[in-house]
Amino acid sequence: MRDYAPYSGMFLWTGIDYLGEADRAGWPNISRPTGLLDRTGMQHIRGMQRESWWSEKPVVHVVRNADINAAGPATDGAGGPNQSVLPTMIAAATPAPPVALFDDWTPADQTPHTETIEVYSNCRTVEAFLNGKSLGVLPINKDAAPRRWGVQYAPGEVRAVCKDAGATNVSDTLRTAGAPVTIALAADKPTVGSTFDDMTYVRARVVDAKGVTVPAATNVVRFKVTGAGELIATDNASFDDHNPFSSPDRSANNGVAVALVRGAGAGTFKVEARGDGLKAAAVQLRSTK
Repeated sequence: MRDYAPYSGMFLWTGIDYLGEADRAGWPNISRPTGLLDRTGMQHIRGMQRESWWSEKPVVHVVRNADINAAGPATDGAGGPNQSVLPTMIAAATPAPPVALFDDWTPADQTPHTETIEVYSNCRTVEAFLNGKSLGVLPINKDAAPRRWGVQYAPGEVRAVCKDAGATNVSDTLRTAGAPVTIALAADKPTVGSTFDDMTYVRARVVDAKGVTVPAATNVVRFKVTGAGELIATDNASFDDHNPFSSPDRSANNGVAVALVRGAGAGTFKVEARGDGLKAAAVQLRSTK
């Protein structure tokens, strides 16, 4: 669909991860993992890829590719080895290869080793930086495949910047996380209604002292709602978390857990998030009837 102009579109199965049809290993997996978005509406890396193909606005997404053979020119536009072969693996009902793509700059191995900075962007030219040092500018690939810079890993900051004329502040950054210290809490919207169909996500991130999400954090986050609101469910987009969705307690997955909340009549309500060894956080929301 990407490479052949006569085809006008593409049917995507699926847009959003959903419960059931847990492929590959099956149980204890509970969820289909092939969406462009996870169950909480956050973008998978393959969603970043599709956005870079089809967005009408300039976009830049930078990720870490841990495949030691990934550096150099991309051979496809499918986002790396774990993504390019995934449909074939699913169809053959065989185990998937190890995941190579990560939306972080925090590998378990913090010593110097080969990593690849992989960028999904529709910009004509993109420049990558490691700890402020330019790694050079790469033009867009003819097949819109991701651009890649092979580096020796060093902790700090990776940044990718769109260099096109008129594209101001179009960039993306990854930072190395330290030890988990606190919970950062944010709601998708400040006001929510009180009917059955109303809800919003309140997202809890386990972060270090500088506010960087700790991807390895699995702390149990305990949510509490007080005032004119109610807790509907909690989730973390995990494929194998069997904790009931109605539980106010949810283990962080990739450093993140979410609460789904709605209003309970006109007024205000507070959502709190606590975790052992972490500084608690709270957010105030307004509810309408």
